[in-house]
Amino acid sequence: MPIATPSTDYQLDRPGCSGIACGPYVSIRETHDIEHELPTGRIGAICVRGFPTFDGYELSPDIEVPLDRSAFSIEGWFDSGDLGYLDEDG
Repeated sequence: MPIATPSTDYQLDRPGCSGIACGPYVSIRETHDIEHELPTGRIGAICVRGFPTFDGYELSPDIEVPLDRSAFSIEGWFDSGDLGYLDEDG
């Protein structure tokens, strides 16, 4: 599932832009502490959350083994492992 898509009238006038955030919620967070969201324009960890992101992954096949939640913030943001930023247009 894409997390960003260019609009139909996108003219490649902004190099490096992958489009408008869509799909699951997107947040740019501190790279070493994803509990903290960064302001617009700051580069950080691209984190996502939302229903379509992990539907079915929350269940462990073995109820005796806890899930590894180390890549998730307390609020449920998942660190994608990528870096990026959001501008004023999202």
